Amino acid sequence: MSAEQQEADWEQWVDFYADARQANADDSTQIEQAKRDAYGMKTAGRQDGLYAAYEVAISDGTLSQAKTAAKDAARARYSETLQGVYNHWTSRLTQVQEMMQLVNSSDFATSVNEVAETYAAGGGYSGYDGPHDAWTAFNSSWGTQSGTTVSSDLMPVITSLTNSDVTLPDGQTVTVPGGTEVKTSSYDNETSYFGAALSIDLGANAVHNYRNPPNGNADQAWFHTDVRIREPDPTLYDSVDSSEVDTSDFDGHKPIMNTRDFHALVAEIERMMQDTLSTLDSMVEAKFDGMKSGDVSLQDLVGSQAMWEAARNAENFREAALAFRSAGYYTADTPTVVEFERQDGTTVEVDAHLAVARTTDLDPLPVGSQVDASNIAGTVYMAYNEEDADGNVTGGAITSITGAFTIVAAEDGSSEVAFTRRGVIETSMSPTEIRKILEENGDAKADAEEARQDINVEGSSLFGGGIDLGGGNSLLWSLLAGLGSLGVAAVAFVIAWFVASD
Repeated sequence: MSAEQQEADWEQWVDFYADARQANADDSTQIEQAKRDAYGMKTAGRQDGLYAAYEVAISDGTLSQAKTAAKDAARARYSETLQGVYNHWTSRLTQVQEMMQLVNSSDFATSVNEVAETYAAGGGYSGYDGPHDAWTAFNSSWGTQSGTTVSSDLMPVITSLTNSDVTLPDGQTVTVPGGTEVKTSSYDNETSYFGAALSIDLGANAVHNYRNPPNGNADQAWFHTDVRIREPDPTLYDSVDSSEVDTSDFDGHKPIMNTRDFHALVAEIERMMQDTLSTLDSMVEAKFDGMKSGDVSLQDLVGSQAMWEAARNAENFREAALAFRSAGYYTADTPTVVEFERQDGTTVEVDAHLAVARTTDLDPLPVGSQVDASNIAGTVYMAYNEEDADGNVTGGAITSITGAFTIVAAEDGSSEVAFTRRGVIETSMSPTEIRKILEENGDAKADAEEARQDINVEGSSLFGGGIDLGGGNSLLWSLLAGLGSLGVAAVAFVIAWFVASD
């Protein structure tokens, strides 16, 4: 290997290592976010299901039809979340593939076994102690059995991914990449299955599937999953002066992608969905007659309960607004200043974040024009700051809006305010877009900390100057005692991320 090639390989190896470490941080952040959002889906799925069941009941539908509608609505919500997981899986596995293609190319001369490893779990020949439940080389020769060399080459699995269709709970399918099954001959004309379990739909049965191959020889199957980059070793290159190399950031081998974490996440989301479907079945059974007769209203069924469960005693309106997302409501893309009229005829402006509880998309609301909440399908909610007599923010609260209000200004300066609701990752985002976002995220932990600090901002007016209520009255007192256009439910919250009651 030429000196130039050695130096190029070394630099590329260090880049691989840095990319793997960053990918780990990105995956950890995304998977934890997915878990939080999945817990939110438990509440949101139940709410959507009850909406659907109520519509069937008041339309003279049957109990069976109501149950079916409820479960279909819940499955659709969970499908949004799983779609996001699959999109993230696709972007990440594509990154792994591209990295391994470069390792396996003529542009990179260092042996793949020096740079990368794969995790092997499962069988091994009877009486032969092959590698299992451990990290092992991509290209391995594990000795002989009855005069036949036992070996594997898993690189083709990584560099030539195949696509497969995964069915979502709502019946739609999504195409995701995955590894292929590699077959190598063994002694006595048997076949050993070296499966690379880089498939999102293997789930909890992945090891079982590969330990029980078609030929029935469980001791002749290996289950390979995950890929990691070994810690760069400058001593392998004569042209690299190891004494001048800064290895202080090296801290062991780094998995590029922990596929088992994705398998566990999908299994957990599916478990939550089954819990939600079971709960809906019981709730619709118990409430159907009341819904049909009118004794049980939609507000009784869902109302603002999801928000009440999601957050209590928020420190400001921004924290209170997080409950909208946890409840699965359509949430304004930007905070706003909202103006409304009090019973005494005076107007008041508050820093707020709007949301609408409904099951279908809604048009953006204009900035600068009066809007009548009663003309909007669904229930309109507003998160706002509570203030004491001196104008100091003492907490965040949420109330429903039933009358006219005006969005005076949007924090992002837009002329209209759009509303969206989310799963793990917005389903409109392609895998390429997701990957671009991840690549632009220079430090996942730092960004997460900044996001936390942005949420826990000091209470103050969005656009300066504070809110002048007049007469020394607190905002909470004014809202509760003097608002004709706002609903009676004004409750303070503390953040309790995505807690869903049964």
